[in-house]
Amino acid sequence: MRKFALTMAQVLALTILPFSFVHSAPYAEYRNDAKFVQSSFDKAVNYLRVGYKFKNNMYLEVGPRSHGSSAEVGYKFKLSDVWGIKGKWEAGDTGALDHKLETEVRAQLVAVPGAYFEYKNVASYTNSNLKGKDDHFRLGFKFKSNVYVEAGPRNGGSSAELGYKYALSDRWTLKGKWEGSDTSKFKHKLETELRVTF
Repeated sequence: MRKFALTMAQVLALTILPFSFVHSAPYAEYRNDAKFVQSSFDKAVNYLRVGYKFKNNMYLEVGPRSHGSSAEVGYKFKLSDVWGIKGKWEAGDTGALDHKLETEVRAQLVAVPGAYFEYKNVASYTNSNLKGKDDHFRLGFKFKSNVYVEAGPRNGGSSAELGYKYALSDRWTLKGKWEGSDTSKFKHKLETELRVTF
């Protein structure tokens, strides 16, 4: 008799799907990731996905990407006026299944409006094999203009992020970020995302 085993992504998808699609916000998005090592361009990856964001702040996306397909399942919850948590599982199928689990816990610094402390863990896998784990501890500040900046230590070095998010209209949003880390080499990327909600 064949064993029936579910991956973590399938369990998350089955948890989300029973919610009625009436209670969701369907959208389509285009994302470009341009990656660099030192000052040299390494590669660019383009994503085109359709997704659903549920009223409980969980979401599901799937679609083609450069040289394959991709999917993402995630959540974002506000635990209190100070604490929040968000996470995602993201995968790209380009011959092997490259995927990652990302979890982020954030605490607002009440004494300084806009300031926060953040811990982020990223675990990367190829098929079922762990490739590596990164822990980031950052201090950040979000300006009223929806621009933010973060910096702090990470495994074997330091990391920083500078980003923005703008509503272009009721349906269109644009967000992007530059993220870099200096471990053995200075690796960084520019990520730009354009989304339309239906």
